[in-house]
Amino acid sequence: MFFLNTRTDSPDNYKYDLTITDATINGLENKSLETLRIPNDIDGVPVTKISEKAFQKCTAITSVRLPNDLKTIGINAFNGCVSITSVSMQDSVETIGAAAFSECSNLTKINIPDSVNKIGGYAFSNCKELKKISIPESVTSIDPYTFYRCTNLSSVDIPSQVATIGKAAFYECESLNKITIPNCVTKINNSTFYGCKSLKKVETQTSHIKNQPKAQKIGKK
Repeated sequence: MFFLNTRTDSPDNYKYDLTITDATINGLENKSLETLRIPNDIDGVPVTKISEKAFQKCTAITSVRLPNDLKTIGINAFNGCVSITSVSMQDSVETIGAAAFSECSNLTKINIPDSVNKIGGYAFSNCKELKKISIPESVTSIDPYTFYRCTNLSSVDIPSQVATIGKAAFYECESLNKITIPNCVTKINNSTFYGCKSLKKVETQTSHIKNQPKAQKIGKK
């Protein structure tokens, strides 16, 4: 966790929709907010979703604490938030939508809790300051372009249950120097590690991978 202070923002700072059982955050009313501590509930109704493009290109935001009962981070939810450096996620999030944190070029810290079972394509693409990330065991596939051009990413823990690593998932992750492919993986695209110029070794724990990455596609452009 990156926030010891559990105080949250007033709901008045946010655009939102309410139903009897769920609240969805749709964006900001107060565009000057830099530190987001999104409320856990609105009028007693738990916040469970951040909608598509809710904070897209909100360049003032520097850090985010997500609500305790949040389940879904929508497509492009924080895309282009270039000033964000850290995101604190609670152990309730199940889905990180496609391109949710794409182009967050100064993001250095994010925790992905064990509750997450789906990470969409391009979710962290062009997060150029992200150096390390741990993917929880509940995730069974790494979608295309998930870590595309994360040029400072040097360490990734791939869960043992992952079966598929998609096209260009680690494309031009120039600082990645070693990766271990778990036993459950059955398919890797030839462009998965393209342009990973520091990657000298891909260890596989299985011999039944379809389309294993060719040598010329690893560590070269």
